[in-house]
Amino acid sequence: PASWTVGTALPRGEDGLYHAEDYDHIVDSPVLMGRLSFAEVDVRGTDVELYTYSKTDKVKSEQILESVRDILFASDAFLGKLPVDRYAFLFHFEDMSMGAWEHSYSSAYVYAEDGFEQAIAESIPSVVAHEFFHIVTPLNIHSEIIEDFNFAEPVASEHLWLYEGTTEWASDMLQLRAELIDLENYLNRLSTKLNIDDRFDPSYSLSKLSLTSYTSEGQRQYGNIYQRGAVVAGLLDIRLLELSGASKGLREVLIDLSNRYGPDRPFDEESFFDTFAELTHPEITDFFESYVRNANPLPIADYYKKVGLRYDLQRATGATEASAGLEINVQEGK
Repeated sequence: PASWTVGTALPRGEDGLYHAEDYDHIVDSPVLMGRLSFAEVDVRGTDVELYTYSKTDKVKSEQILESVRDILFASDAFLGKLPVDRYAFLFHFEDMSMGAWEHSYSSAYVYAEDGFEQAIAESIPSVVAHEFFHIVTPLNIHSEIIEDFNFAEPVASEHLWLYEGTTEWASDMLQLRAELIDLENYLNRLSTKLNIDDRFDPSYSLSKLSLTSYTSEGQRQYGNIYQRGAVVAGLLDIRLLELSGASKGLREVLIDLSNRYGPDRPFDEESFFDTFAELTHPEITDFFESYVRNANPLPIADYYKKVGLRYDLQRATGATEASAGLEINVQEGK
């Protein structure tokens, strides 16, 4: 229908058609069409577009843009310059919330209309920070397994820690550095990730989680890539800063890797850990061996002490809360 709007990262030709280079390109470019609202912002030369479908027209793209505008500029500041010229956010508000999916030049979000005000104020900014950062990993930093993905018989990459764990760390860190959240909030998020990590199998390394992610067993552990994966990325950041005399942390290494590889040059799946160490410090090989390839206890206290933070481990004892030994009951309405 002529009244419909089309939202997609696919380029539109002069013939009015949307063009894709190949199958990978088309499946990597979701399309949202219908009665949509639209908003856009220029982030230092990157055209960011927002398209929103709302079942009863309660939610408008401009509302979402206002809630994520600071995230977009914080992402640009964190990276020095966004590595894409154009990006599209596709929002669908209807009956239920189902989460978000990243793509190379766009991301799609499904939320319930009911309670959308709370979602826009609380959850959507951080989810957008995560999904938007995928313009770095895996768009600009990925192995040949991702470059030539086998959609018929998927092959798992060992580097899910990089694609998802590092992305989740960055989504919080860029907000901290831009002062969109304070240090207490950041540390509370870290604490929550550690608590959730405790609920998963402690013998499951990030490498094992990655390589079994397409199996039923691996799926039961998959959610921990956003928890332990992000915590390990934070530890890696501290270790890199320590070894470089505070001059080069994980952010700087990601920028270097993005410049070295880019969208069209994958890294070697098997040798990436060695390549990372060659570009940074030989000691990083031991870090990967201990906390990515293996599931050794994480050195939270030792590492955060390096940056002036004391970590005290607290666990629930199972005991009831203290009381004075008195209870109040209602009998016969009194």
